[in-house]
Amino acid sequence: MPDSPADSPVIPARQPSMPAGAPPPSCTCGAPLFRENTTCLRCRALVGFLPDQGWLLSFTALPDGTFTNSHPSLQNRVYKTCANRTAAPQCNWMIATSDAGQPCLSCSLTRTTPNPAVPEAAARWTAAEHAKRHVLIQLLRHRLPVRSRHTHPDGVWFDFLQPLPGGPPVLTGHQRGLITINLSEADPAQRALIQEKMGESYRTLTGHMRHELAHYYWERFSTDAAWLQQCRSVFGDDRQDYAAALATHHRQGPPPQWASRFISAYASSHPWEDWAETFAHYLHMDEALHTAQRLGLDLRRLKLRTDSFDHAALFPSSPAADPAFLDTIDRWVLLSLTANEINAALGHPLAYPFILNSSIVTKLHAIHQSFQHFAAPPMASPLPPNDPAAGTHR
Repeated sequence: MPDSPADSPVIPARQPSMPAGAPPPSCTCGAPLFRENTTCLRCRALVGFLPDQGWLLSFTALPDGTFTNSHPSLQNRVYKTCANRTAAPQCNWMIATSDAGQPCLSCSLTRTTPNPAVPEAAARWTAAEHAKRHVLIQLLRHRLPVRSRHTHPDGVWFDFLQPLPGGPPVLTGHQRGLITINLSEADPAQRALIQEKMGESYRTLTGHMRHELAHYYWERFSTDAAWLQQCRSVFGDDRQDYAAALATHHRQGPPPQWASRFISAYASSHPWEDWAETFAHYLHMDEALHTAQRLGLDLRRLKLRTDSFDHAALFPSSPAADPAFLDTIDRWVLLSLTANEINAALGHPLAYPFILNSSIVTKLHAIHQSFQHFAAPPMASPLPPNDPAAGTHR
């Protein structure tokens, strides 16, 4: 992050408003709703997420086993719960009534699940599905393509694998749209051991989802020759030998002064990893800021002083200054410093143990520009009542 001399100005961070028509994150009874709620903790109403709207809502049960909500744009629409609501994934996504008994979009992305007879496998699978849903909600909000390989050849699949004693190792990674997650990392103790072994300061299940999905999107986006050329100008030439680069990184470690050009040591190993690490960090920042906004946190009231980045840090191919992106970076600096201070007060490690500089902000802006370039057009209006596609994003 930028240096923060005592005499630097307070950043005039702007707080964007919620999308027009979006309901507050609360139940009809007034109780707050949280990401993985399946029922309201006060009135016990069923709670579900609508992927086509991006809303978490409480629902009223109808006699025929379907559910409805009184929000004006949802009247006359009815929904069913995902088939995995009461199974290990504990999914709270809602689906169209025409898809009753089927998994939702998120659950349809899972190809392989662990053997429930293996101790701890079910609980770890639950945690992994929670993390996947968090990331997919964010990608859908940015209107990036999220499609299952079950129905689209260029879609994505997840294999959630629990290593067995004496069995082959399970490596978290991505290969041509198939993302493998080692469920051992759903155990905080196991994850901490790997984090220590790998010399990483930050390792989470959600971070793995974001990183591996970044590799998937690189493959999707890189079919655009102009985009690929622009990204190579910032992240480097991805045509260098990947296996050899990783072997060198694991043998010799990162180059000296790597932190001046990369968001993490691992990002320095190869341009693909630089892209994936930066992509993941952009999503970290974006989701934290979105959550702060949703909860009504006014960053302008924070008593923090810090320097601001300017247009010189933007992606070189950007045709003009991008004040909205620079404002996002400024707000992130304020929010991350606040989170770090609160964690320190509670005796926990830093919530965000990374340093932003102009080189890294340039790469983050490249990610930002990529999201804008490949995003699907926004829906002109809410789905009409009784539309058979209502409640599904497939």
